[in-house]
Formats: sequence, C-alpha cells, structure tokens
Amino acid sequence: MTNAEAVPPVNLGEALKRARSLLTEDDVATLKSKSLPAAIWSLHLTLGHSLRRDLGLWSDDAITLFRDITEKMPEHPALDADSASSALIAALWNESQ
Repeated sequence: MTNAEAVPPVNLGEALKRARSLLTEDDVATLKSKSLPAAIWSLHLTLGHSLRRDLGLWSDDAITLFRDITEKMPEHPALDADSASSALIAALWNESQ
C-alpha cells in the first residue's frame, strides 16, 4: 500500500497506536521537553506531515476519525487534516507528560 492509499484509522485509539509507531527519538524528546503549543508548532512539518500522509488524513474517508477526535478531544477539534494531526500531536504530548 502506498502512502496515497493509506486507509485512515476509524478512531482516536487506533490513530494513536499508529502514530506512536511513527515517532522518532527527536519527536519523543520534543514532546517531553516543550510546552504543548511549542510541541505542536515544532512538530507540524515533520511528525505532523507523517501523520497526515501515513494515516491518510487527507482522504475523504478520514471524516470518521475526525468526528471521533472531536468527540473525545473537544479542545482540539479535528476539522481537516492539519487540525487532526495537531490533535494527535496534542494527545501524544499528553501521554508523554
């Protein structure tokens, strides 16, 4: 399966499981050492891009995941691929604290 064909996860738990597998040592260090806003900003173009690509967040099929993220994390509504990847980074940040 190519990245363009990535099937989006259907819920936050599945998305986080897949997201954890994408974390580099640098990503983990950033999550542990920075504030939430700084971590989201720092990781948007690296980890965020990997999440958007490898989790199929640009796909129309990601709407089910967006709804689940928004329901479970109303402080980080997932309205599109960018906001969904930011919400996933926030969830990973929370796990790292």
